Amino acid sequence: MLSQDTSSLLVLAAVLLVSASALQAQDARDPRTPQRVHRLTSEEYVATLEYWEKQHPKILDVEQVGSSSDGLGIHLLTITDTSIPNADKQVCLVTALHGGPERSGTTTILHLTEWLLGDSQEARQTLRKQVLLVMPINHPEAFFRTDRFGNAAKIDPYTGGGPQHWDLEKLQYKSADKAPEVKAVLEVVDRWKPDVHVDVHGTGLQEYPVDKLGDRTRYQGQTMIEITGSAYSNYALRPWDWRVTEAMIAAGREAGYPSDRFEADAQRSFHGPVMNPIADRTWRGQPNFYTAQYGYAKYHTMVMAFEVGWEQSGVARLRGLLRIGNGRWQDEPHPRLSGRPRQSLHWPLRDRLGKDRRAASPQPSRTLAKAGPLHASRLVSPNGWPGHLLRCDFGGGGRGVDEGP
Repeated sequence: MLSQDTSSLLVLAAVLLVSASALQAQDARDPRTPQRVHRLTSEEYVATLEYWEKQHPKILDVEQVGSSSDGLGIHLLTITDTSIPNADKQVCLVTALHGGPERSGTTTILHLTEWLLGDSQEARQTLRKQVLLVMPINHPEAFFRTDRFGNAAKIDPYTGGGPQHWDLEKLQYKSADKAPEVKAVLEVVDRWKPDVHVDVHGTGLQEYPVDKLGDRTRYQGQTMIEITGSAYSNYALRPWDWRVTEAMIAAGREAGYPSDRFEADAQRSFHGPVMNPIADRTWRGQPNFYTAQYGYAKYHTMVMAFEVGWEQSGVARLRGLLRIGNGRWQDEPHPRLSGRPRQSLHWPLRDRLGKDRRAASPQPSRTLAKAGPLHASRLVSPNGWPGHLLRCDFGGGGRGVDEGP
């Protein structure tokens, strides 16, 4: 039988042990000692893609569409319900052109992929109505090895390296041999001519000097102001219809995440020569030409960019975008057309009696030059994202640009 003193010592030891455990748990929760985030390896990434493809052969195809200069694969995931023909489906390209160093863009896309491969009713509907082209890691050299924006040739796949790498008159990229990351994306765009291209960015270690990278693992809780629809480095990367941006913001807000509205929050004033004295408050600069704009310039693809601090916020906003593609756009009266909606250009033509005529062409740029009294055109996206009104200068009276279809 234990003496009273011995029992007291045992109780004290137990109390001290519990207290030490509590303090240790408290230290683990202390924001001054944040948790480290696991760094995804190339082997884990490839194994994940292979596993997904094996588990979902009817809705997922994984293809290597390029490789970095050091041999790391660049992959395309095509996700859709293959029991339904693609002809009338919306095509949405999702990339992480800065993933690359901005890791939360890539991990958000991987979370979106998990959702798309799930069995929710909304995911099933999305795959029946859309083809999702998903490129989670466009810059594997940076994602797995360097955490730098530039590739081995110092070219940033997101920007394409600058205008000196483009022949914009011919819409050709001149440095494909130096930037296989850019080449892979452009070839996917040429093959699929997507209706929408959303490029997802986020947080990473890109701002850390090389000598400060350490073991290249990030801390839990690293975040940023989230931006929906555009990019501050190039405001041309945005949907042409503000309602698309608002729909995505609303989806994020419904999930509990705020968002920067970019231009709406900027309270922009328009600029002209007479306003030069206050240019610092009105002049926004001129847009750049980045890789994603290739699709817009060549196929009238709607482009946009995201900044993601919280992965689930990014997924919520991307799902908000995909919901638009599942239905008819707000003011689009046309029934669904056969063929690819992005290739159908409709505009009102008036003859001398004032009667409207409809014309269509799969080659808008060539047909417009031969058109008669053409006044306004709308790219029809009848079962999803909005068409874009195109301003034309082919004389005569007739209907104005903003008078609808």
